[in-house]
Amino acid sequence: MAHSPNGWTDSELGYEWLVKDFDAQTKDKAGGRTRVVLMDGHSSHYSLDLLEYAQKNNIVILGYPPHCTHVLQGLDVVCFAKMKTEFRAEIHAFKDSHMRGVGKGDFTGVFGWAYLRAFTPESVKAAFVATGVHPYNPDVITEKQMQLSLPTSTRGSFPLTQPSPVRAIVYAMGSHPPTSFELSPTHHGPVNHTFQSPSSPSGSGSRLRDENDDSEPKTPSKHLRIMYSNLGATTSGSLLVSKNRISSAYTVAAPVFENVVLLPEPDWDLLNKRHDAKYQSRDSLLQQNVALTESLAQSKDIIRTLQLKEECANAQLVVQNAHLNKLNQVLHTKENKKKSDRTVLFAEGFGRHLTNDESIAIIQGQKERREKEAEELEQR
Repeated sequence: MAHSPNGWTDSELGYEWLVKDFDAQTKDKAGGRTRVVLMDGHSSHYSLDLLEYAQKNNIVILGYPPHCTHVLQGLDVVCFAKMKTEFRAEIHAFKDSHMRGVGKGDFTGVFGWAYLRAFTPESVKAAFVATGVHPYNPDVITEKQMQLSLPTSTRGSFPLTQPSPVRAIVYAMGSHPPTSFELSPTHHGPVNHTFQSPSSPSGSGSRLRDENDDSEPKTPSKHLRIMYSNLGATTSGSLLVSKNRISSAYTVAAPVFENVVLLPEPDWDLLNKRHDAKYQSRDSLLQQNVALTESLAQSKDIIRTLQLKEECANAQLVVQNAHLNKLNQVLHTKENKKKSDRTVLFAEGFGRHLTNDESIAIIQGQKERREKEAEELEQR
């Protein structure tokens, strides 16, 4: 038995297994004949030391095609399935006889008895038969079992359809990513101005757009550039529009649910008042005009306040969408990371003869490349 520092198998353990276990236990029995080992694509199975040792000792290592060991590997198809059943039964038997659960000190014994019942000569031979390895039978594996997996990608998105303004902004941000110029807060100022309602206390005004301001941008692209620059000037929003990758340390701001600002209520009764008199004095008409004008201004304040509240809610959705896009970029990078040793060796989804000269040359070249990159990084 052996272990690694982190508990996972590695190239050193793989090499020791081949030398101390497989080679030592099969060399005399083979009597000089070629031995064949079938392995999956784990990196511990094709280290340069392991492959060179196998080649020198007449051991051929064949690598399974990626993502198909559930069909082709005898351990998965037969042995481990039986091992799960026996291990579960042994755990129950231990609990019944000892009236307690299995502890760390008990694991080896419980596992060992289950292993002896699962990995019998009959089950091992059955695994080779079930996968068509020996006797050789390629018809055992159906074409349906070997179909390629459909391409999938994890992508976060809003669970519900968003309002059309939000969708329009999201589309514009996706089709026109921000440039360094647009992210500079010195190039564009804010487009909102403080609006003070007639009856609001001093200093409690809401930030509303002034329709009469001639400095307002006239084109959608100008609006978008200003939005980018304003986001870039904030602490939490700058990362969302920058090219820097997001990390787990960043937390998206929680949504803010704003209450409607308390504003004077218009006199809605003015809509229902009827003036039956055919003649009204000038003073009466002036008073009605003042009352209607005041109520109309109050109604306008309420409408504009509600519009601002809706704009703020939609703006939060835009910011959260930018956060989702950042997360999607990280996932995309992780899903499409540069080709590893495994993807180069098992290109196009086929198996590999790992102990031939071509495979060993690829592993040697990759090892030299990593050493060179490490040396250059250290020199920097």
